[in-house]
Amino acid sequence: MYNLGMSKTILFCQSGYSHLLKSELESYDENKILEENDSYIIINSINLEKLKSLTFSRGFITRYEERSASSVNGASNEIFDFYGKIIKDREISSPWQLHFFQDSSFSGIGRRVNSVKKHFLETCSKRTSRLSKLATQNYTVDTFYDFGIFIFFKDYDTFYISDKCYMGYPKRMSDDPLAPSRSYLKIEEAYFALMYEPQQNDTVVDLGAAPGGWSFSAAKRGAKVLAIDNGRLKGGASEHPLITHKKEDAFKFFPPKGEDRKSVV
Repeated sequence: MYNLGMSKTILFCQSGYSHLLKSELESYDENKILEENDSYIIINSINLEKLKSLTFSRGFITRYEERSASSVNGASNEIFDFYGKIIKDREISSPWQLHFFQDSSFSGIGRRVNSVKKHFLETCSKRTSRLSKLATQNYTVDTFYDFGIFIFFKDYDTFYISDKCYMGYPKRMSDDPLAPSRSYLKIEEAYFALMYEPQQNDTVVDLGAAPGGWSFSAAKRGAKVLAIDNGRLKGGASEHPLITHKKEDAFKFFPPKGEDRKSVV
């Protein structure tokens, strides 16, 4: 039986957000950050349930091996070697996960990863034909996979590989035909990630509101919305009874004080 022999975990995030992920991780006393980059952080493994709750992590690979190779063929062979170890003495009759990730801040690495992936799949097809047909990339969000092959490329020559991975990408949001723009989906996704959303009878001020995607999202939940923008609102935001549109410069807007506040919305 193979033995990964490591307790480290690599968490990946959207490029430019690692400092926010780091702040979340530092709230756990048992956590120790070993390495950080623009789009990933490596830590000593901590409670997996805590890692799943992180807002700025898109997922993580735990108990990995570090491998390196200077060529596409070499990297593919290293991955196949790992693959051979995890399938040994294991009966596989259902689809298994195969996913390649990369440091998105590393210029041009996507082409290298795609080439390695193609070569690896060709090797699998030739040497383990039946199992290669069961490989899938159709993952489910908020799921911890205890078996599969998950590879994170740190740079052209160095990558981390494990058979365990948590897929924590935000859920895809359902669109609304009345939503005036795709920004509606962005705020819906933010509500999911933050686990908080406007409540009925809340008062929301949307600065720079046009065309009204965020205002519409809050109003759908019963919040009273003050939409500030010189531009016009569109779609479901244009005549929504809970949205008051004020054509003003959002940079110069200040909410009224005292009793005057009640007459705004």
